[in-house]
Formats: sequence, C-alpha cells, structure tokens
Amino acid sequence: MNSYKNILYTGAFRFPDKDAAAFRVKSVADCLRKEGFNVDIAGWEKGGNSYKHDGFRCYPQSELDQDVMGRFKPFKRLLNFVFKGSKTLKWINSNNNYDVFILYNPFFFFSLVMLLWGRVNGKKIIIDSTEWYESEHLIGGKFGLASCENWMRMNITYPKFDNIICISDFLVNYYKSKGVKNIIKLYPMHDESIIKNNTLQKRDYSKLVFFYAGQPGKKDIVLDFIGKLELIQRETNKRVIFKIAGSSIDDIKKSSNYSPKILRNIKFVESMGFISREEVFEQYRRSDYSILFREDKRYAYAGFPTKGMESLINGCPIILNDVGDIASIVKSDSLGICLSSSSLDQAETYRKFTELDFEREKISARALVHFGMSSKYDDISRFMKNL
Repeated sequence: MNSYKNILYTGAFRFPDKDAAAFRVKSVADCLRKEGFNVDIAGWEKGGNSYKHDGFRCYPQSELDQDVMGRFKPFKRLLNFVFKGSKTLKWINSNNNYDVFILYNPFFFFSLVMLLWGRVNGKKIIIDSTEWYESEHLIGGKFGLASCENWMRMNITYPKFDNIICISDFLVNYYKSKGVKNIIKLYPMHDESIIKNNTLQKRDYSKLVFFYAGQPGKKDIVLDFIGKLELIQRETNKRVIFKIAGSSIDDIKKSSNYSPKILRNIKFVESMGFISREEVFEQYRRSDYSILFREDKRYAYAGFPTKGMESLINGCPIILNDVGDIASIVKSDSLGICLSSSSLDQAETYRKFTELDFEREKISARALVHFGMSSKYDDISRFMKNL
C-alpha cells in the first residue's frame, strides 16, 4: 500500500442516510476502510457537533438546505449557491491532517478551489462523479445559473483532476477522452453479508405485483406504464397491483396533468408513502417486478439508478427500457425484461410478465457480482496505489 492513509470524504451528500448519495459514500468508505485506510466523513447535511456512525468520525458541514434569513434573500441565496462549499473549505484549512480528499459531485467553486489547494499543498484529490444533469432538470432551465454551474464543473474543473471515481461507462469514457489517467468505475454497492441473510419471499401466482420507489416524472418515466395497467390485467388474467413508495396518489395525478388514461388506471396503484430503506428492500422481495424506465438522454447514461441495484440484489427482476449501464447488465445476465418503446403497446409483451419465471436466488447472486462490495476491493486497491 502507498503512504496515503488518512482520507476525508466530503461533498454534496447528507450523511448517513438522508439521500441515495449518502449510501453511495458509505459503501465506498466501507471498501476503503477494508483496504486499511482511515476515512472520516464531512457530509453537507445540517448539523453542529461531530459524531460517530458505524465507526466513522463524522463532521457535518451544513452546506445543503441552508436557511436564508433577513433582507435581500434572493441575493443571499445566489451567493450561497455560487459559493457552496465555503464552510467546508474553512473547516479543511483548520483540519489539514488528511492525505487524500474525496469530493462527491462537488460544485464548481468548491472543486476549483480544492483543485488549486491540493496542488499547492501536495494533497491527493479524488472526484466521485455520479451525475451529469440535464438542463431541464435544473432550476432556471438551459440558460439558468444552475445549468451554467453544471456545465462548468463537468467541462472545466472535473477533467483537470488526476483521479476520478465514476458510476458509469459513459463517464469513464468521457473522462478518458479528456486525458484523465487514473479512473475507476464503481456502481452503487451493497454489503453481501446483509443480502445473503435475507429470505426471498414466495410469489402469489394469483396476482401480478409491480413496485417502484421514487417520484414519477423526475428522472424516471413511470406514467406511461401506469397507463397500461388495465391492459396488462386483461392480457395476463392476473390481479394487477402497482405499489409505489415515495409518492402519493395526488402526486401521480398532478405529474400526469390529470391525464384521463392515468385517472382510469389509478385504481391499480397502491401508494405506500415514504417508507424506510429496509421496507423498500422488503417490497422488492415481495414483488414480481420493479419498474425502471428512463429517458434516452445523457443523464440516464451518465448516472446509475440506485434503485436498480437495490431491486436486483433483493432478487427482484426489472422491467426497463434499453438505456444506460443498468439495461446492459439486465440484458447480459437475464435479470429482467428490457423493452423498446413500441413493445410496451404489444399484448405479447404483457404475457411475458407471467410466462417468464425468473429464479430469484440466481438474480440476487448474479447481482452481487456487479454490486457486491467485496468484488471491488482489488480494483479499489489498484486505484489507490496509482494516486
């Protein structure tokens, strides 16, 4: 092992469990600790005092979700956005006892300062790059400040770093084209021992249960599938139930602009509200399929849906479209059904949902080859040696 022992993992995540980014950070930190590194966490969640979580020393930076008080609120919000990471920079300058800094999807200003600071102080900096946002997904649209900031970080600062962790083949190829030499691809990961202790649930063949965790209309295209539920029930001769966690029935109706087709099919939808991650895993084990449709756009190729990993490690096959690394994995290992946009309108497609009988234990075992933490230890060790 090289001489770099002490690592600070910081950036745009809410540790330990307030967003998917935090689970990503925790899994990578666990792998690094397994390889003998000392890892501290400085998440951007709200908080004051330091604390310990699962053996990690944690130092909340309160960079995200900041309350803006007093006069000139719009101007203050603008400054907070542009200079996001300023508190963390001050903290790092006062706690400069780390050899390596991992920055999770850092904002442009923060990444630029850390790039220069690292070179001046001889520190190794790693970018953990997991997204490339679409302008229409950001406040202000294509010509808004958020879109400009997103462009600058992806085109100006990130490619200047020597070491990058990527979440997809798309990002690996992008950074290689920019001349970055030390790159590792890490999909969302999970601890194998936890999954192996789970009991996969037996199926109820009188029903066809679909499951989705998230908010339809954000990054995923779920509404089109909801509009087909009545047809699916007719063609399969099964009682169809579509369980959705994280969104209410009213949310779904609003997302569809109260489409008559959605309103007609909403009776097949069961809203579960917000549930814990453990409950989400339980629903995957109880459901026949999870649903994951994404737009054929850059963000879907650059990112990797955590819910895809969570479904497969829990033995739940996925119905999805042919977009991104998750589709490649599902197709190559027969872990679900990959559909084209036109096939969603064909009756024989619906009949596949009941005719195909997936071996759920094999799905879980195969998924751990891609997403199990221990499968990445050697790759991570090589990556760290090349810093």
